[in-house]
Amino acid sequence: MIEGAFWHSPSSEPEVSVEREIASAPHLHVGDTMRFDILGRTISPRISSIRNVEWRESRTAVSCSCSGPVRWSGAANLRLAAERPSDPAARGRFQHDLVEKFPNVSVIDFHDVVERIRT
Repeated sequence: MIEGAFWHSPSSEPEVSVEREIASAPHLHVGDTMRFDILGRTISPRISSIRNVEWRESRTAVSCSCSGPVRWSGAANLRLAAERPSDPAARGRFQHDLVEKFPNVSVIDFHDVVERIRT
């Protein structure tokens, strides 16, 4: 955390934590409000913190909540989880089984995305 504070308990308003690089281009600061359109519903959370993410370390297991401390009035929650990459066949089986069991989950093979960016 490089600015502000990450939430520790539910608040009366939606909050987000923004990655440092993402915050720099549009000059976002703690206390600013962002606007999201989620399935046709506009939500305006306040930025409660700016954080540094070591993207080069994306191969390590990470889990973070991107939905904020309160349920955003019926909006879909977003959870991001990255697993340590294994062989492509094992990754494919895991992704298939996950979507089979939870059809409302979207899977993005972040390992492939990072490799493409590095290339």
